[in-house]
Formats: sequence, structure tokens, C-alpha cells
Amino acid sequence: MYNGEEQALWKDVIGSKYGEYNPWCSNVSVDAYRVGVWRTIRNLWQKLEANAYIEVGDGRRTKFWTDAWNKQIPLKESFPDLFLLCSNPDANINECWKAQGWGGI
Repeated sequence: MYNGEEQALWKDVIGSKYGEYNPWCSNVSVDAYRVGVWRTIRNLWQKLEANAYIEVGDGRRTKFWTDAWNKQIPLKESFPDLFLLCSNPDANINECWKAQGWGGI
């Protein structure tokens, strides 16, 4: 799993070559001259994303604003005006929970 292997060499190579679209996948490959396995996998991301869901767990790997953990729509898209006001757009769910004084998940 792309997001589940923080220290994996293969993830570092993919991230260095393509960049990170979000914590769950890389940017789209724009290399027009070669057809690679990762390019094919990445081009299928929208189909996978439409048919998958995020299990929050302890909330440390799920971004509060940018991941589609709530009805498969990122909160930044559901509440764009509120997103503009947030102080930490990259906060994960666990950090937001703690910021409210509710402890950890």
C-alpha cells in the first residue's frame, strides 16, 4: 500500500520520479516517450478511488481536509470557505481531534 509504507525504498523512488499527488498516490506520469507499469497503475487511480473508501483507524494517516474519508468527498471540497480559514490544511484527523481537547483517537 502506497501510504502504508513510509520507509519503503520503492515509495521513495516513485515519489522522487513522479512527485506526490496526495498521501495515497503519486502525480500522473507525463513522460510521453515511454510506457511504464507505474504510469498505467497511476492512470487507473480515479477508478480505484471511486470504488474504495478510507478506513480512518487511529486518524494519523488520514488528512482531515484533503482525504476523502467523509462520504468519499474531501471536506475541502464540501466546505471550501471553511477550508480557506483553517490554520493547518495538512492536519490529520488525530491532530484535529486532539486540538479540540478530546485526546487521541
